Amino acid sequence: MKRYAAVVFGLVVLMFAGGMQNAWADPALDQCRAQNSRIHAETMQLFQRARASGRITPQETQQLIAMEQRLRQIAANLARGGLTLAECRAMTQQLINERNVVARMAAR
Repeated sequence: MKRYAAVVFGLVVLMFAGGMQNAWADPALDQCRAQNSRIHAETMQLFQRARASGRITPQETQQLIAMEQRLRQIAANLARGGLTLAECRAMTQQLINERNVVARMAAR
């Protein structure tokens, strides 16, 4: 019985330490996280190009700075553990909205 308890305790410790994080991974969540990482990278590239273009108004510059902070927060949330599929999908929508705004600014 003690051996069984030790094994279970060891598995719990490994699970919380991230050692078995992918053992019960949700493929839909993994796909969502990958999609969000891709959208985030695209948005940051668009953001950098729009900022470097020199055609951004001062008001748009303020919008882009605020957007950059939101994008960094989303990146931090994506990196944290314990993210649910619903949270991930909500972040997807946020990222798509931000990407669309940046794309409109960069297209001028």
